[in-house]
Amino acid sequence: MLRGRRGILDVVGGIASAGLFGIPVCMSVAVLRYRLFDIDRIISRTLAYAIVTGLLAGVYAGLVLLATRVLPVSSPVAVAGATLAAAAASRQVIAVELQGHGHTADTGRPMTIQALAGDVVALLDHPGIAEADHGGVIGAR
Repeated sequence: MLRGRRGILDVVGGIASAGLFGIPVCMSVAVLRYRLFDIDRIISRTLAYAIVTGLLAGVYAGLVLLATRVLPVSSPVAVAGATLAAAAASRQVIAVELQGHGHTADTGRPMTIQALAGDVVALLDHPGIAEADHGGVIGAR
């Protein structure tokens, strides 16, 4: 009875050993076939980005926890504030208040997507910002 199980364990162990040996062989074939000679740079950058992303996620989670549990602020406001604080840690933040949103008075011109987008482009062109990330709209009326 033990002899039959031992044979199965030997087969499974052989397959696992072949798999562990096969991974570096497959990676070597891929590097040579697709000329991935800068793979060390790709791996290094991937690890660096993963670490930075993890740190930012941890800071964001900590800020949300602090804002919602410790400070007497309502949850949506606390999450928005924590998001703004986390974004400000790595980027220049420009809060845009568009026509008919927030405290900005309605100017009487037709509110179209083209007009609102034109306002944002004009705002970004003023300080000479070439690229921007859009974070969303809060408090639209």
